[in-house]
Amino acid sequence: AVLQRLGYKWTVTDDMPFRTIHAIDTPATWIPSYGGIACFLRSSWYSNLASGNNMPDGRDFAEELVRYFSRMYPHDERAYVIIAMDVETFWHHHKDGIQKFLIPFLEATTHIPIALCSGEMLLERYPIRQISIPAGSWSTSEADMRANNPFPLWKDPTIEWHQKWWGLAEL
Repeated sequence: AVLQRLGYKWTVTDDMPFRTIHAIDTPATWIPSYGGIACFLRSSWYSNLASGNNMPDGRDFAEELVRYFSRMYPHDERAYVIIAMDVETFWHHHKDGIQKFLIPFLEATTHIPIALCSGEMLLERYPIRQISIPAGSWSTSEADMRANNPFPLWKDPTIEWHQKWWGLAEL
């Protein structure tokens, strides 16, 4: 409701809490929505693969996306994936991230059947379905979700200083 009051039409959240709670695959042919806000679900698998310790070559990564989607949606069904990571991935965590991943990935998208799209473009192309979107972050695990702890890095009910911090923040 807060996002809608502020005039936003969409947001991005991680797919792992959604997959865990709903026991379904991350939607690729429709857009989940809750409370009037479209919720694009970041692929934790592909986003973490791209930004992990063994960052792949961006061109190889783009080609893998094409192979995967060709297998999963073989009948020309349009499908999408949300890949999102923190900007420091490309200069702090991976000093060569721009040269190794980002530039080759973007160059590959000009030669293979991948279209980079904005959230607004996706809203025009895919149907929206109302469904609950569970709380969580990019660092929430399945175990965290099963323990009803969607924000373990900053609002863990078992960590005393988290509770004190939030007590202060909520004054």
